[in-house]
Amino acid sequence: MPSSEIVPGIHAVRGRFAHEFGFIASYLVVEDSEALIIDPGTAGDPGIDRVDKVMKRLGLDYRRNLIGIVCTHGHPDHVGGAGRFSRLSGAPVMIHQGDAGLLRNPHDFLKDRLLMDRAARFAMKFDKSPLRVNYKGIEPDRILRSGDTIGVGSTKLKVIPTGGHSAGHCVFYDMTRKALFSGDEVNNFPNDPRKFYVDLSGS
Repeated sequence: MPSSEIVPGIHAVRGRFAHEFGFIASYLVVEDSEALIIDPGTAGDPGIDRVDKVMKRLGLDYRRNLIGIVCTHGHPDHVGGAGRFSRLSGAPVMIHQGDAGLLRNPHDFLKDRLLMDRAARFAMKFDKSPLRVNYKGIEPDRILRSGDTIGVGSTKLKVIPTGGHSAGHCVFYDMTRKALFSGDEVNNFPNDPRKFYVDLSGS
């Protein structure tokens, strides 16, 4: 299914990478006629159109109802659509300080990969990676810090920095539904253990 309501008020939206890597790209949290997008996906991702459809199905309007765009971290498959949703809604884009630079200058992500040892990149098949930068950087509207909360309606999400996958990776804990939005901190392993090297270097 392109989208599904996994618990009341939390809608999971599958993006392009969902089929290839087996994970869900974006979440729409809806409470009291307010909506929050978590991980807006890759620029040009069909998941972006699916978010549009979920918003329309729920009778929500970007300008009236979308109150924020939150990124677990600054990699292209998680922030690429942030600019588009921000332009549609005027809603603030939020990210941790550790990854704010990747939001401003997304090509830094590719530069970091090129600085890796070439043999290591080939071994981990990064040279054939589908991740790409096809969007312009934007300035974050809110810098997230440990212990911050993000409100959507009567719901509060607690910001918990985790590092590891990237310098500013965060997870968000929905204290009402007891749901955790883990970004890429939880992965579809077993997998190539050498990729942990990249996560450690990112922290």
